[in-house]
Amino acid sequence: MLAGAVGSLPEGMKLRFLGLEGKGVVTLRGTAPDLAAVTGYAGALREGSLWESVDLRSAKSDPDRGGAVEFELVLRPVMKR
Repeated sequence: MLAGAVGSLPEGMKLRFLGLEGKGVVTLRGTAPDLAAVTGYAGALREGSLWESVDLRSAKSDPDRGGAVEFELVLRPVMKR
């Protein structure tokens, strides 16, 4: 499941934190070259079959780093019934 979340990072995107919360919820924090890379990555994760929801919890542009974006995504897995 985690390989599906981190195995296809867009060019220039780096993960700095991967955390597991209750019920298999995954938190990803990292940096990306711009907001479009973050939203594109979130969209690609949503299209897969592993995640019930993919939410962008935060995104902050850093002008001192050329506009790079620090982001946090929350991934909720599909629960088998």
